[in-house]
Amino acid sequence: MITCPIAADEPIAWLPAADLAALMVAAIEHSALVGAQFPIGGLEHVTGTELAARFTRALGREIHYEALSVEDFGTLLDDLIAPGAGAAVSTGYAILRDNPRSALFSADMGAVLEALPVPMTTLDTWLAQMAPLFAAERSA
Repeated sequence: MITCPIAADEPIAWLPAADLAALMVAAIEHSALVGAQFPIGGLEHVTGTELAARFTRALGREIHYEALSVEDFGTLLDDLIAPGAGAAVSTGYAILRDNPRSALFSADMGAVLEALPVPMTTLDTWLAQMAPLFAAERSA
């Protein structure tokens, strides 16, 4: 199951952390971009339901998506990681909930990638790369 505090039918630009890091490094290395701001998101805008279907195909087993409240998501992270770990993450999701026009919901990466020509990872490529990790976790 995939759980996140985003409605199952809300398209969101899911972004691999490695892609975000590569964009940040590229921005730091381009001194001409000092002070510039870019709305960052993934290449594809995928709903939670679509995300679960893509995980299902990649992993060969049924994966479901469940939208949690921001508060429940923070509590889940506190339980999984450590007390207090969910506070910053849940605060970030609360900002998204309260700002549905956030770049995460509508980022157009065209202008970003013109300024920062970083190779981006598609969701299917990321899932193929990560599938062995998900399989190993399931067998543990």
